[in-house]
Amino acid sequence: MRYLKVIILVLIFFFSMLFFVQNTDLLSTSLTLKLDLLGKHYESQEIPIYLLILIAFVLGAFISLFYFLAEKIKLSQQLRSYKNKVADLEKEVNSLRNMPLENENFSTAESEVSSSAGS
Repeated sequence: MRYLKVIILVLIFFFSMLFFVQNTDLLSTSLTLKLDLLGKHYESQEIPIYLLILIAFVLGAFISLFYFLAEKIKLSQQLRSYKNKVADLEKEVNSLRNMPLENENFSTAESEVSSSAGS
């Protein structure tokens, strides 16, 4: 499985580099980002397209990292609570298993079995 992950990562890297090499002219074109918000006008410096792609990729990676980290923390807490619950239930089963049998209940059940067998 580990080798498969490495091969997939190498293929992704290879195809992304191939994309950038084949589209160098287009990707090095500069853009100016503009935003008109509530009567205010914002404008960025000229930024090459490849830089925008790189920034978007890094931002997406960090957002995914934080999301999956929060999910892992939540699931580990849930697992810990389930393990505690299982341990408590196992203790209860063991305590019930080790309880002595009452003679009255056992002899009554035995006499019911023998009376129904005799009929």
